[in-house]
Amino acid sequence: FYFAGLEHINRDLPQVVTVPTSTLAQLGLPASYVNAIPFHQDVLFYQGRIDFQINAENRMSLRVNGHRNDSPYNNGGGLTLASETYNFVDRSYVAALQLISSIGPNAFNELRLQAPYRLQRQLPFSATGTGPSVFIPGVAQFGGSPGINSIYKEVTPEISDSVTVLLGAHTLKAGFAFRSIRDVQKQADSYVYEFPSVPAYLAAATGLNPFAYFVFAESAMQPAIHYTSDFYDGFLQDEWKLSQRATLTYGMRYDVYRVPAASENAAYPLSHAFATDTNNIAPRLGIAVGLDRSQRTVLRASSGIFYDPPPTDIYRRALLQSGSTPPVNVVLSPVPSGFPSEAPPFPTILESIKIPQDVTGVAADFSTLRSLNANVTLSRRLGESSTLSAAYFYTHGLNIPVYFQSNLQLSGQRLADGRPIFNPIGYIDPRFANVLVARSVGQSSYNALAVTATRHLRSGLDLFASYTWSHAIDDAPEQNTIDGGVTQLPSDPSNLRRDRGDSLIDRRHALTGSAVVEPHIHAVPPVLAAILRHNILSGIVTVYSGDKFDVGSNAIVNGDPTINSALQRPVFIGRNTYTGPPLCQFDVRYTRVVPLGERFRPEVLAEFTNLLNHDNIVGIDTIAKVDRNGMITKPPSFGWTSALDQRLTQIGLRLPF
Repeated sequence: FYFAGLEHINRDLPQVVTVPTSTLAQLGLPASYVNAIPFHQDVLFYQGRIDFQINAENRMSLRVNGHRNDSPYNNGGGLTLASETYNFVDRSYVAALQLISSIGPNAFNELRLQAPYRLQRQLPFSATGTGPSVFIPGVAQFGGSPGINSIYKEVTPEISDSVTVLLGAHTLKAGFAFRSIRDVQKQADSYVYEFPSVPAYLAAATGLNPFAYFVFAESAMQPAIHYTSDFYDGFLQDEWKLSQRATLTYGMRYDVYRVPAASENAAYPLSHAFATDTNNIAPRLGIAVGLDRSQRTVLRASSGIFYDPPPTDIYRRALLQSGSTPPVNVVLSPVPSGFPSEAPPFPTILESIKIPQDVTGVAADFSTLRSLNANVTLSRRLGESSTLSAAYFYTHGLNIPVYFQSNLQLSGQRLADGRPIFNPIGYIDPRFANVLVARSVGQSSYNALAVTATRHLRSGLDLFASYTWSHAIDDAPEQNTIDGGVTQLPSDPSNLRRDRGDSLIDRRHALTGSAVVEPHIHAVPPVLAAILRHNILSGIVTVYSGDKFDVGSNAIVNGDPTINSALQRPVFIGRNTYTGPPLCQFDVRYTRVVPLGERFRPEVLAEFTNLLNHDNIVGIDTIAKVDRNGMITKPPSFGWTSALDQRLTQIGLRLPF
């Protein structure tokens, strides 16, 4: 059996700019910058697969797939103008092999091999500006892009094997896996001047005061880092059929994540060696019980310990920023803000630096991420065509990586809400500048209740509905979830509870409903039956609570300029306290099957994504203006800066044979 597929996507996704024309004129920028940024995607997907029955005992599957993507005008919209954008080039290829073999009448083996490859680059193109980037919090960001000339290349060969044996009431399973992640990464060149106001920028741009900026951050001359991470795991499991109404599943898993090799010649001591955590034993237990003889009511419960590999980027950063040269990675403020006089006049870009460099390290006792999971589900079959289930889920995360600023001196003063204020003059260890150390000390909790109902009618109507209430809490700043990429640090290094709050991924309510209609027409004239039959109409509606947002400031409130002011909360404001508007989307698909004999069944289809064209907002301006004590003097505008796709329509033809 064989299958091949090809898909080409060419679409425009314009990003709205929220900077007023009057502000552009004041900054001396082209009026055309007010136009929507013409973000564009040109993507080609391809895939192929062959399934081959070698003999009665062995079946093999081989697949290859990949994609090519070029997306100019990336990273724009809202307060970020077109000159900050770049061309995002993305490539991926993978080949995978699966071999399933019977071993006698009661056992079989499954072997899997794969070799994925990924390459991503961020390149300047015709719209990319030159010179350093200029950032004025709450106003605009323009100039040259701080995200160009980066490289990300990764090859991840993997092998896994498992054997299953049936022994009476027991189904035994054992297996192992090995995965190697081989990375080559080069960080983007970045030059950013942050100004406190438009007049301050104009004073620097005209040469009246080239030191009117608040802070200058440069990350340049970054070498390409080569490093390898190896992951091993093995498991044993038994599924025991206790009776006709009860099944017990139990087992054990062991994981080892061998982290990349460190540099013995690194200037920073913690970068001489990276520890490998080998204490990763994970027991699992689950049970399913029919509560009545008909087994229409079933109770399922399970719990276990799960380990997750640490983000390999933690070690890339430690290898790159080990205190050695040549990378230039500095944050400088002009006198009298407290940092050395090497701070350059605007718009100078530094070619070299003689002051101590920023360093990133990994704590010697860094441990593997661990979670304790448990869930209970009660399901009830109602009649012959409906089911209803209710479930509770719990997850407690431990050893979440959190970066700590460990080289700035404390001033001894505190903000009104108790958070400490750093003294930007001088470092604890004068050999280095800012030192960020990854420690596995963060915690999270997730609780959820879910109710799901399904109904199938003989007339050709399938219904599904699900509602979930959940609450996710953590004390790990968002640099360590999803795709951080920014310096988000604890607001109080000595007390993580000050950052305990709703997670960035917290979504309190989620409602999903879907329906599929395929009419079964009887007792009508043949011509009318031919028209009414073979029609399939499906729809899905999703309604979610809005995204979580952290309220930031337009000025540094804790004395640490390494943290962008937009990531520093005003006093008495907790993490992720603002919830955006709800997200609501209605998607519809219509399919018409046209049978042509016994072999050909062409399908004409029409798909509508976000049919009602609802504004699903995912970006909001949450920057507040504050005074020197961090008190809010003007709340954020909470204006919309970005949204998900508007209505999309797709017409297609499918020919199964």
